[in-house]
Amino acid sequence: MKHRYPGIHSFTADEQALFFGREREKKELFRLIVLNEIVVLFGKSGTGKTSLLQAGVGPLLTERHLQPVKVRLNNTQQPISRQIFEQLNDGDYLPLNTPDDLSLWEYCKRFEYAPGGDAFAPVLLLDQFEELFTLYHDQPEAQQDFISQLAAVLNHKIPARVQEAAQAIAGEAERAQWLAPPQVNIVISIRSDFLYLLDRLSARIPSILRCRYELPALDEANTRLAITRPPALGGPFASPVFSYSEAALQEMVDSLVTIDADNDAITPGAVREVEPFQAQLLCQHIEQKIIAEQRPDGFVVTPDFYAGRGGIQDIRKQYYDGVLARFDAHTRPRVERLLGEFLLSNDRRIIQERDYLLEKCTLREQDLALLCTERLLREEPRGGSYYYEISHDTLVAPITAAREERRQAEEAERLEQERTEAEHRAKEAEEKAAEDRRRAEEAERLRLEAERQRTIAQQATIDAEKERDKAQTALAHLETALAEIRVKNLSTFESFAGLGADLMYSLNYPEALAKMKVAADIEVDAGLKQQQLTEPIAELLYFFAESGRRLDLARTAAELLLQVNPDPVIVPLLQQCRQENWNARDQFAPLLKTLPFYHTLQARYYPEWCAVPLGADGTFDMGSESSEQGHQSDEQLHQVKLSPYQMAATPVTFYQFALYSEAVDRGLASRTPYWGLFGDHPAVNVNWYETAEYANWLNAQVGLPPAYRIQKEVNSDVGNQVQNDFLKWKVDWNNQVSGYRLPTEAEWELAARAGVGAPRTQFAGSDILDAVGWYWENSGDKPLSGDWDLNRIYDNNGRTHPVKQKKENGIGLYDMSGNVWEWCWDWYDAEFYNECQKQGIEQHPAGAKSSAAGRVVRGGSWYYYPEYCRVAFRNGGGPDYRNFNIGFRLVFVP
Repeated sequence: MKHRYPGIHSFTADEQALFFGREREKKELFRLIVLNEIVVLFGKSGTGKTSLLQAGVGPLLTERHLQPVKVRLNNTQQPISRQIFEQLNDGDYLPLNTPDDLSLWEYCKRFEYAPGGDAFAPVLLLDQFEELFTLYHDQPEAQQDFISQLAAVLNHKIPARVQEAAQAIAGEAERAQWLAPPQVNIVISIRSDFLYLLDRLSARIPSILRCRYELPALDEANTRLAITRPPALGGPFASPVFSYSEAALQEMVDSLVTIDADNDAITPGAVREVEPFQAQLLCQHIEQKIIAEQRPDGFVVTPDFYAGRGGIQDIRKQYYDGVLARFDAHTRPRVERLLGEFLLSNDRRIIQERDYLLEKCTLREQDLALLCTERLLREEPRGGSYYYEISHDTLVAPITAAREERRQAEEAERLEQERTEAEHRAKEAEEKAAEDRRRAEEAERLRLEAERQRTIAQQATIDAEKERDKAQTALAHLETALAEIRVKNLSTFESFAGLGADLMYSLNYPEALAKMKVAADIEVDAGLKQQQLTEPIAELLYFFAESGRRLDLARTAAELLLQVNPDPVIVPLLQQCRQENWNARDQFAPLLKTLPFYHTLQARYYPEWCAVPLGADGTFDMGSESSEQGHQSDEQLHQVKLSPYQMAATPVTFYQFALYSEAVDRGLASRTPYWGLFGDHPAVNVNWYETAEYANWLNAQVGLPPAYRIQKEVNSDVGNQVQNDFLKWKVDWNNQVSGYRLPTEAEWELAARAGVGAPRTQFAGSDILDAVGWYWENSGDKPLSGDWDLNRIYDNNGRTHPVKQKKENGIGLYDMSGNVWEWCWDWYDAEFYNECQKQGIEQHPAGAKSSAAGRVVRGGSWYYYPEYCRVAFRNGGGPDYRNFNIGFRLVFVP
């Protein structure tokens, strides 16, 4: 008999009656598939894309006489066309004796599925499409051949072999029918972090990204449906009909929701999302418990039934322990080490290559396979090998808890052993001292008998001297032991201090504070402690106080600073903070200004500004000459006049964006590029709307009015014609106020050119890009050359770099060519410069009134060609688009 919850597995078509909580997504995706020849379904790993296709959309397509056919391109030992043939042939979708070496066009034309005499048209579900790029990394010919076949179907381009075969068909009508495009719909399912790979196909398949559908995580309301609807169904289930009390249901939902990966708190007004995998795991456990206890029909699940919030944590731990129990006693510690040490960094999931893990943890391939089968690990083919990561963030807690329990047990055992050894040494020393006293008494007795036995007394004196030498040796041994303890304390101190500094650089400030607190409590030289801990603890105090949100952590940092550095300049304010229990950002302001590193911290967490020279009247030539190498048709030269303004010296860094994220209670997990978070790198994965919110926040920090009025209502901006912008918020610019805001495209270009009258160079500050910018050839571990190649960039560890490493442009601006694209205010319009040229001198242009191409991005990036890094090059992006090569910087208008 079947169960009501599939647990760790995806829903199948046979389980459609149990698939709840995705009604809106199911209908919307179904409508898009019916109305469009190709649809791209994307979402984060674990959101349930496969379940939505199999149990949600699949049955609706079948009712519409559309036959869903799931296709996986994951067998690199076979040609792709052969794989497609076998999957279609196994489903009886092809006529008998169909050849196995045809193209995708020909298989679609031969598709015949007619249950009950009714013909069904195919819908190809290309699931986990990212495998085409990762699995076939070393088979470019096979990869490109399939892309060509897919392009032929979607572009209605008749293959040459089909045209030749059609010549042999005698009837005109039959020949025309064979040459007609195949009736097929295609759905590409791909993980969000691989969506950018489809950009490479847009030149050959223009329609590939025209219709996208993002599958979000489950919200609270739909999570309730997914939990409560299956147990209410009648039928042949292994469990009786049951329900949940409201208290149990709310507690379960609260335990499942996530706001972001950096903050587990449930904040009013925040978006509450659920990972389907976790909901299924919890509900499956409750159903199994009901079956095991033989509960009757109508049973109501209350918090007591599963032991409340603690029971939910136990369920996750039982799942983790259950997977570990599958391994023998010899293998289990190695698996725990794999999970707790090699697949976590700073308690965050990381991905590692298979051979590296097998060697470091002394495991077998079947051990990794079992962890993947049990859904504890996720396997990803890449570059001819396989990579592994922990399948979900919510599994990090039980893994780290188990790791800490193991470490605490080992540490307790070590301390107990040291205590026993110390007691043993103390006992030996005490016994030796007693023996020394006894010998001294004997020497005294011999001295009293010296007159009578002088010779014997002299010998006794010699013996006593020898015993004293032994006592001194024992004392020296004791001093050596104490010195070893001091060395261990120093090593532990340096370890925690260094780990805390590393955590701050990777922007994990709460954990860094915890490490610094441990370091501050370790007994080492006070001068060393003051020297190594003052600056990082002062930075933690500054970060939490300046953000103004978690001021309890700011007070903790103040206590630590008082402990390690009793500087008489800051001690009175630190003591006042402790006595008055400060709970407002303004209270900390005088203290922060007394910190010895205050100006350094201000420069790290807030932008530095450079005035842009405007010459006599602020007029300059915008665009590029047609003779400039790389010149584009949308760069028509025209004259622009601007008023005084200042430009930020660098793109907004992750240090600066982390302060903003802390202040507004947003995590940084979704911003993390594949190479990790580093404070002095440009902030990436920030969409255009978020840059406007950052500018408003920065104005509020210094008491200035907001630059923008943001109406967070979907589709409220009628000027936004971008097809794939799913927000389309209305953002109005109040250009009558001074303060911080996004630069216009004209302001960005003049700043990059170092102001009016500066020499015109191709790039910001030089005609040699390597001198001023990071791009695809120099952004990795070693220089590259030749044709642009995505796989080479990844293999070379291409990435962003810390700001200010290249030469500035002549007025103190860095990284304006390369490193990251930078958002501007303007809507992108390829004809806008031509219109400006007709106006003569254009004053303060702010771009087109509307656009279907998105907002302007300028400057190029680490990821693309040198031509894109030219000062004059223009590009556009959807306002809600995030990418690991797009950042931003602001201007200040007095």
